[in-house]
Amino acid sequence: MNEFTKNGRIFVDMDGVLAEFRKGVPEEMLYRKGYFATLRPISSACQMLNVLIRSMPENVYILTSYLEDSPYAKREKLMWAMKYTDIDPEHIIFVPSSVSKSEYVAATELDLLIDDYGVNLACWHGTPVKFVNPVNNTKRKKYNYTLDYRDNPIMNAFRIQMLLSM
Repeated sequence: MNEFTKNGRIFVDMDGVLAEFRKGVPEEMLYRKGYFATLRPISSACQMLNVLIRSMPENVYILTSYLEDSPYAKREKLMWAMKYTDIDPEHIIFVPSSVSKSEYVAATELDLLIDDYGVNLACWHGTPVKFVNPVNNTKRKKYNYTLDYRDNPIMNAFRIQMLLSM
């Protein structure tokens, strides 16, 4: 266990946090081969994740929803994560889009979720952290904790470690 944690886990969302969310994309595009494989990384978030992985590898997970009826989404997301992050594949958790992330991982009050989607944050049983990205950068008011894609990734990683130590 890392000195910063009290057995809490860090869950990082993929779409909109690690990978750019494409605003206004028709739903049918999400089912096309190559859609998830070609998402551009949000480099500051990927760097932050990699810093966290190096300092506490046993506590860090990617927690991403996937379209259950898509033949490509899950595999492409896995390949994307392996290409752009240092995450252990065993620490990538795929949640069916019809299921709450919090319920799926049995989140506790010690667990932290970094996500850009307010619904996921509102349902989280631990500490929700709003990730501010180019699409949602005006919606940070109601969250106690936020991370901004424009901030230094090492500082963002340090903020997360401090939250876990509280």
